[in-house]
Amino acid sequence: MGWLLLCHGVDENFTCRLGLALIDSNTPEKALRSKKPIPEPSAPYEQNIVFTCGAVMLDGKLFVCYGGDDRVICLATCEESELFTLFRSK
Repeated sequence: MGWLLLCHGVDENFTCRLGLALIDSNTPEKALRSKKPIPEPSAPYEQNIVFTCGAVMLDGKLFVCYGGDDRVICLATCEESELFTLFRSK
C-alpha cells in the first residue's frame, strides 16, 4: 500500500502542469513519478497554467479538480486502471 500524490510543476517556459507520484508507505523515500503530466494546458482558457484544487477517488475513477489560468475551474477524470500506465516507460 502507499499514497498517490498530485504534484504541481513548472517548466523552463513557465508552463504549469500536474503530475503524479506513487509513494511507498513502508519506504516513503522511494517514489515513482508519472512519465507524463495529467493534465497539461491545452485548451485556450488554460493559458499555460493548470494547478490542482483537489481530487477524489470514487467508484474506481480519479476526479481531479484543477484551475486554468486563474479564471476557471475544470474537472479531469481517469479510470483507476489507467493510472498505473502513467508510470510505465514506453
